[in-house]
Amino acid sequence: MAKAKYRGHDIEYIYENDNWIFSDTKTSVSENKNIKCGNCGKPQTSEDHDDCIGSLKNVLNACCGHGNSNEAYIQFSDKSEIRGIDAVKYIKERQ
Repeated sequence: MAKAKYRGHDIEYIYENDNWIFSDTKTSVSENKNIKCGNCGKPQTSEDHDDCIGSLKNVLNACCGHGNSNEAYIQFSDKSEIRGIDAVKYIKERQ
């Protein structure tokens, strides 16, 4: 069984159904794409931002890592980026 994370939640792949499901509820990821962040518990904003990030200035896109700082990143308008714990710190300092 393949395992992964989606928005901070454990998920697993069911080969027989060709479907990713949440490990705790056994519900389909594809039917629950707007699930709240598994780290902060906040939903996505109407602009599809992670609420724990908000609207960071001069940022093209970003992810808080949903509890896994290794997966956090920020890509800035000038094409530079920061990743991991540096991205988490940047986000927290601007909330």
